[in-house]
Amino acid sequence: MSSLYRNLRWVATLALLMITLPGCGKDSPTEPGGTTVTSSDADDAASLVGMSMARGLIGDPAMLGVPGGGVAAPTNAAAETTIVTPFVTWTLSRSFYNAFGLVQPAYDPMTTVRMTGSARGVGTIRTTTDTVTFGSTSSLEVSGLSILQDTLVSDGTRRDTLLASFQSPLHDVHMHRSMLGAMTWSAVRYLKPVNSHPWPLSGTATWTLSVDRLRTSDRTDVERHYDCTVVVVFDGTRNASLTVDRIHRYTLDLLDGHLLRR
Repeated sequence: MSSLYRNLRWVATLALLMITLPGCGKDSPTEPGGTTVTSSDADDAASLVGMSMARGLIGDPAMLGVPGGGVAAPTNAAAETTIVTPFVTWTLSRSFYNAFGLVQPAYDPMTTVRMTGSARGVGTIRTTTDTVTFGSTSSLEVSGLSILQDTLVSDGTRRDTLLASFQSPLHDVHMHRSMLGAMTWSAVRYLKPVNSHPWPLSGTATWTLSVDRLRTSDRTDVERHYDCTVVVVFDGTRNASLTVDRIHRYTLDLLDGHLLRR
Protein backbone atom coordinates (compact mmCIF):
# COMPACT_ATOMS: atom_id res chain seq x y z
CA MET A 1 0.00 0.00 0.00
CA SER A 2 1.53 3.35 -0.99
CA SER A 3 2.27 6.00 1.63
CA LEU A 4 0.00 8.43 -0.25
CA TYR A 5 -2.96 6.02 0.01
CA ARG A 6 -2.30 5.44 3.72
CA ASN A 7 -2.19 9.20 4.37
CA LEU A 8 -5.45 9.79 2.48
CA ARG A 9 -7.18 7.01 4.42
CA TRP A 10 -5.94 8.49 7.74
CA VAL A 11 -7.27 11.94 6.79
CA ALA A 12 -10.68 10.49 5.85
CA THR A 13 -10.89 8.57 9.15
CA LEU A 14 -10.01 11.71 11.14
CA ALA A 15 -12.69 13.71 9.30
CA LEU A 16 -15.32 11.07 10.09
CA LEU A 17 -14.38 11.13 13.78
CA MET A 18 -14.64 14.92 13.87
CA ILE A 19 -18.19 14.72 12.49
CA THR A 20 -19.42 11.95 14.78
CA LEU A 21 -17.76 12.78 18.11
CA PRO A 22 -19.78 14.95 20.58
CA GLY A 23 -18.99 18.62 20.18
CA CYS A 24 -17.82 18.27 16.59
CA GLY A 25 -19.66 18.82 13.34
CA LYS A 26 -21.86 21.63 12.12
CA ASP A 27 -25.01 20.47 14.00
CA SER A 28 -23.44 20.61 17.46
CA PRO A 29 -24.63 23.34 19.84
CA THR A 30 -22.42 26.39 20.05
CA GLU A 31 -22.47 29.47 22.26
CA PRO A 32 -23.77 32.08 21.88
CA GLY A 33 -26.84 31.05 19.91
CA GLY A 34 -26.61 27.33 20.67
CA THR A 35 -29.52 25.08 21.49
CA THR A 36 -28.41 23.43 24.73
CA VAL A 37 -31.14 24.09 27.31
CA THR A 38 -29.65 25.48 30.51
CA SER A 39 -31.39 25.62 33.88
CA SER A 40 -32.06 29.31 33.23
CA ASP A 41 -33.62 28.45 29.86
CA ALA A 42 -35.77 25.82 31.57
CA ASP A 43 -36.97 28.43 34.07
CA ASP A 44 -37.95 30.71 31.17
CA ALA A 45 -39.75 27.91 29.32
CA ALA A 46 -41.67 26.89 32.44
CA SER A 47 -42.65 30.53 33.05
CA LEU A 48 -43.94 30.95 29.48
CA VAL A 49 -46.00 27.76 29.66
CA GLY A 50 -47.32 28.95 33.02
CA MET A 51 -48.58 32.13 31.36
CA SER A 52 -50.24 30.11 28.57
CA MET A 53 -52.00 27.82 31.06
CA ALA A 54 -53.02 30.29 33.77
CA ARG A 55 -56.77 29.80 34.00
CA GLY A 56 -57.19 33.10 35.84
CA LEU A 57 -55.58 34.98 32.93
CA ILE A 58 -56.77 33.33 29.72
CA GLY A 59 -59.44 30.83 30.79
CA ASP A 60 -59.21 27.09 30.16
CA PRO A 61 -59.04 26.33 26.41
CA ALA A 62 -59.68 22.62 27.06
CA MET A 63 -63.16 23.61 28.29
CA LEU A 64 -63.93 26.60 26.07
CA GLY A 65 -67.47 26.58 24.79
CA VAL A 66 -68.27 23.28 26.50
CA PRO A 67 -71.74 23.24 28.12
CA GLY A 68 -71.06 22.57 31.78
CA GLY A 69 -67.38 23.32 31.23
CA GLY A 70 -67.07 26.17 33.67
CA VAL A 71 -67.89 29.00 31.23
CA ALA A 72 -71.35 30.43 30.56
CA ALA A 73 -71.28 29.07 27.02
CA PRO A 74 -74.23 29.26 24.61
CA THR A 75 -75.66 25.84 23.79
CA ASN A 76 -76.50 26.38 20.12
CA ALA A 77 -74.06 25.28 17.42
CA ALA A 78 -73.75 28.73 15.88
CA ALA A 79 -71.10 29.35 13.23
CA GLU A 80 -69.15 31.42 15.73
CA THR A 81 -69.45 32.11 19.44
CA THR A 82 -67.43 34.68 21.39
CA ILE A 83 -66.28 34.13 24.96
CA VAL A 84 -64.40 36.85 26.86
CA THR A 85 -62.02 35.94 29.70
CA PRO A 86 -60.17 38.50 31.87
CA PHE A 87 -57.50 39.23 29.24
CA VAL A 88 -58.30 37.16 26.13
CA THR A 89 -61.21 37.11 23.69
CA TRP A 90 -61.93 33.68 22.21
CA THR A 91 -63.90 33.05 19.01
CA LEU A 92 -65.27 29.51 18.75
CA SER A 93 -66.98 27.27 16.27
CA ARG A 94 -68.55 24.04 17.55
CA SER A 95 -70.47 20.94 16.50
CA PHE A 96 -72.52 18.68 18.82
CA TYR A 97 -73.07 14.94 18.28
CA ASN A 98 -75.36 12.29 19.71
CA ALA A 99 -74.40 8.70 20.60
CA PHE A 100 -74.94 7.63 16.96
CA GLY A 101 -72.42 10.20 15.68
CA LEU A 102 -75.11 12.41 14.14
CA VAL A 103 -74.68 16.19 14.18
CA GLN A 104 -77.18 18.10 16.34
CA PRO A 105 -78.26 21.72 15.82
CA ALA A 106 -77.86 22.47 19.53
CA TYR A 107 -76.68 20.90 22.74
CA ASP A 108 -79.25 18.54 24.26
CA PRO A 109 -78.38 17.63 27.87
CA MET A 110 -79.95 14.18 27.50
CA THR A 111 -78.72 13.10 24.06
CA THR A 112 -75.53 15.08 23.29
CA VAL A 113 -72.46 13.04 24.17
CA ARG A 114 -69.65 14.73 22.23
CA MET A 115 -68.50 18.11 20.94
CA THR A 116 -65.81 19.13 18.48
CA GLY A 117 -64.64 22.68 18.01
CA SER A 118 -61.96 25.17 17.07
CA ALA A 119 -60.95 28.38 18.81
CA ARG A 120 -58.95 31.53 18.15
CA GLY A 121 -57.80 33.67 21.06
CA VAL A 122 -56.12 37.10 21.12
CA GLY A 123 -55.37 39.52 23.90
CA THR A 124 -52.81 41.36 26.00
CA ILE A 125 -52.15 40.44 29.61
CA ARG A 126 -51.12 43.45 31.67
CA THR A 127 -50.15 43.53 35.35
CA THR A 128 -48.05 45.92 37.42
CA THR A 129 -44.87 44.12 36.26
CA ASP A 130 -45.77 42.19 33.10
CA THR A 131 -47.01 42.78 29.57
CA VAL A 132 -47.73 39.70 27.45
CA THR A 133 -49.16 39.77 23.92
CA PHE A 134 -51.02 36.48 23.42
CA GLY A 135 -52.31 34.66 20.35
CA SER A 136 -53.68 31.13 20.13
CA THR A 137 -55.47 28.72 17.82
CA SER A 138 -56.76 25.35 18.95
CA SER A 139 -58.93 22.41 18.03
CA LEU A 140 -60.58 20.12 20.56
CA GLU A 141 -62.88 17.18 21.08
CA VAL A 142 -64.80 16.76 24.33
CA SER A 143 -66.81 13.69 25.32
CA GLY A 144 -69.05 13.04 28.30
CA LEU A 145 -71.47 15.93 27.70
CA SER A 146 -74.66 14.04 28.57
CA ILE A 147 -76.06 14.76 32.03
CA LEU A 148 -76.03 10.99 32.49
CA GLN A 149 -72.21 11.12 32.52
CA ASP A 150 -70.21 12.50 35.45
CA THR A 151 -66.88 13.20 33.72
CA LEU A 152 -65.77 15.31 30.76
CA VAL A 153 -62.78 14.14 28.71
CA SER A 154 -60.94 16.61 26.46
CA ASP A 155 -58.34 15.97 23.74
CA GLY A 156 -56.92 18.48 21.31
CA THR A 157 -54.11 20.54 19.88
CA ARG A 158 -53.14 24.15 20.31
CA ARG A 159 -50.61 26.63 18.89
CA ASP A 160 -49.64 29.73 20.87
CA THR A 161 -47.49 32.80 20.28
CA LEU A 162 -46.29 34.97 23.16
CA LEU A 163 -44.29 38.18 23.25
CA ALA A 164 -43.58 38.73 26.92
CA SER A 165 -41.90 41.41 29.00
CA PHE A 166 -42.21 40.09 32.52
CA GLN A 167 -40.80 39.81 36.01
CA SER A 168 -39.49 36.28 36.35
CA PRO A 169 -41.28 34.30 39.08
CA LEU A 170 -38.00 32.44 39.71
CA HIS A 171 -35.40 35.23 39.35
CA ASP A 172 -35.29 38.81 40.57
CA VAL A 173 -34.96 40.18 37.04
CA HIS A 174 -37.18 41.62 34.32
CA MET A 175 -37.00 39.61 31.09
CA HIS A 176 -38.06 39.76 27.45
CA ARG A 177 -38.99 36.55 25.63
CA SER A 178 -40.71 35.48 22.41
CA MET A 179 -42.28 32.02 22.23
CA LEU A 180 -43.92 29.82 19.62
CA GLY A 181 -45.49 26.77 21.21
CA ALA A 182 -47.34 23.74 19.86
CA MET A 183 -49.29 21.80 22.48
CA THR A 184 -51.20 18.51 22.54
CA TRP A 185 -53.48 17.69 25.43
CA SER A 186 -54.40 14.06 25.91
CA ALA A 187 -57.23 12.48 27.93
CA VAL A 188 -57.65 15.51 30.19
CA ARG A 189 -60.51 14.53 32.54
CA TYR A 190 -62.77 16.87 34.53
CA LEU A 191 -65.31 15.96 37.18
CA LYS A 192 -68.69 17.64 36.65
CA PRO A 193 -69.73 20.30 37.34
CA VAL A 194 -66.47 21.95 36.30
CA ASN A 195 -67.43 25.18 38.12
CA SER A 196 -67.14 23.20 41.36
CA HIS A 197 -64.22 21.01 40.21
CA PRO A 198 -62.06 23.26 38.00
CA TRP A 199 -58.79 21.31 38.15
CA PRO A 200 -58.27 18.39 35.74
CA LEU A 201 -58.39 14.98 37.42
CA SER A 202 -55.76 13.49 35.11
CA GLY A 203 -54.21 13.76 31.67
CA THR A 204 -51.25 15.55 30.15
CA ALA A 205 -50.40 18.66 28.13
CA THR A 206 -47.24 18.33 26.06
CA TRP A 207 -45.64 21.48 24.65
CA THR A 208 -42.97 21.79 21.96
CA LEU A 209 -41.45 25.25 22.37
CA SER A 210 -39.30 27.50 20.20
CA VAL A 211 -38.03 30.36 22.38
CA ASP A 212 -36.05 33.52 21.68
CA ARG A 213 -34.37 35.26 24.59
CA LEU A 214 -34.53 38.97 23.70
CA ARG A 215 -32.35 41.86 24.82
CA THR A 216 -35.27 44.28 24.60
CA SER A 217 -39.00 44.13 23.87
CA ASP A 218 -38.16 44.15 20.13
CA ARG A 219 -38.97 40.66 18.77
CA THR A 220 -36.02 40.88 16.33
CA ASP A 221 -33.42 41.75 19.01
CA VAL A 222 -32.50 38.11 19.69
CA GLU A 223 -29.75 37.26 22.15
CA ARG A 224 -30.21 33.49 22.12
CA HIS A 225 -32.54 30.82 20.68
CA TYR A 226 -33.41 27.37 22.02
CA ASP A 227 -36.01 24.61 21.62
CA CYS A 228 -37.38 22.34 24.31
CA THR A 229 -40.24 20.05 25.34
CA VAL A 230 -42.45 20.78 28.35
CA VAL A 231 -44.85 18.22 29.84
CA VAL A 232 -47.60 19.17 32.31
CA VAL A 233 -49.29 16.35 34.26
CA PHE A 234 -52.62 16.93 36.01
CA ASP A 235 -53.66 15.22 39.27
CA GLY A 236 -56.96 16.82 40.30
CA THR A 237 -55.40 19.65 42.30
CA ARG A 238 -54.64 23.27 41.49
CA ASN A 239 -50.92 22.42 41.38
CA ALA A 240 -49.78 20.43 38.33
CA SER A 241 -46.40 18.82 37.74
CA LEU A 242 -44.30 20.48 35.00
CA THR A 243 -41.09 19.06 33.52
CA VAL A 244 -38.76 20.64 30.96
CA ASP A 245 -36.81 18.19 28.76
CA ARG A 246 -37.41 15.41 31.34
CA ILE A 247 -34.81 16.99 33.67
CA HIS A 248 -35.98 20.30 35.15
CA ARG A 249 -39.01 19.86 37.43
CA TYR A 250 -41.51 22.42 38.75
CA THR A 251 -44.90 22.75 40.39
CA LEU A 252 -47.28 24.92 38.34
CA ASP A 253 -50.19 26.84 39.85
CA LEU A 254 -52.92 26.44 37.25
CA LEU A 255 -54.79 29.53 38.42
CA ASP A 256 -52.12 32.23 38.15
CA GLY A 257 -49.21 30.47 36.41
CA HIS A 258 -46.79 30.80 39.33
CA LEU A 259 -44.00 28.22 39.64
CA LEU A 260 -41.91 26.49 42.28
CA ARG A 261 -38.81 24.44 41.54
CA ARG A 262 -38.87 20.85 42.77
